[in-house]
Amino acid sequence: MKKNNQQTYSFFDIPKGASDITVDFSTVNKTPLVKTITAPEANFGISVSAKSNPQYFDAQPLGAGSSFSNTLKFAYPKETFPEYETDGTCTIGDKTYDIVTTGTTIPDHIETFDATFKISGSSLADFVPSFAGAFDYYHANFQSAAGLGLIVELYSSAAANFTNIKLPDFSKYLGLSKLNLTQ
Repeated sequence: MKKNNQQTYSFFDIPKGASDITVDFSTVNKTPLVKTITAPEANFGISVSAKSNPQYFDAQPLGAGSSFSNTLKFAYPKETFPEYETDGTCTIGDKTYDIVTTGTTIPDHIETFDATFKISGSSLADFVPSFAGAFDYYHANFQSAAGLGLIVELYSSAAANFTNIKLPDFSKYLGLSKLNLTQ
């Protein structure tokens, strides 16, 4: 909660099956810790979650922030968690880096990684990536320029080394007789 530019927080137990909850805002009175996080360039963002048990996928979102400079102040609870997951993104030139770090603390700096990508083609029909460096996967996003509402998200493992991709015909899902993949 933020009031008069002062941020406070609290944790609440919500009874199982509850469909309505009333929060007494006077109990939201804990002052968070504040960490300064930096990035190699201006224009970056973070999203932080905490896990009370790293063996499970469930995580409690702690917040997100973005900055047009290369420094960001992030407020988070004083209570410690066994694991934090920080998703940091930053744009350097024409590349956007997205790196997820997991650890016992929230990082002080958003890292980039040594990877280069070259894309030939401009559509699903002629998309051929080439890449080098150390990374886990690449992500390509295609959106229909013709206003059809088609969005295709492609995630490919770097270890798989997929460079010649043939995607299925999506026309039957859109109610079209033929889908022009060059648009």
